[in-house]
Amino acid sequence: MLDLFAGVQLALSHGRQSMPDGRTFEGAVFGYGGVLGLDVPLLAGLGLLVFWEVGGSMFVMDGQTRQRINLKGSIGLGYQF
Repeated sequence: MLDLFAGVQLALSHGRQSMPDGRTFEGAVFGYGGVLGLDVPLLAGLGLLVFWEVGGSMFVMDGQTRQRINLKGSIGLGYQF
């Protein structure tokens, strides 16, 4: 039986780093997007996994903002036991 997966993602992380020369970097990353996947059975318990992810991320570092579009495709094998 073919399985179809779909979902959304939201993420937030914050970091701070001090360098040996005394400089400090601080920032946050915001992520958002969606995922669509297929699980195609091959043999008993073994399946082919195909996923597509699309979304974006925004980096805020030391008062500067940068945005990126994220596109990703993944293919793999999975085993259920």
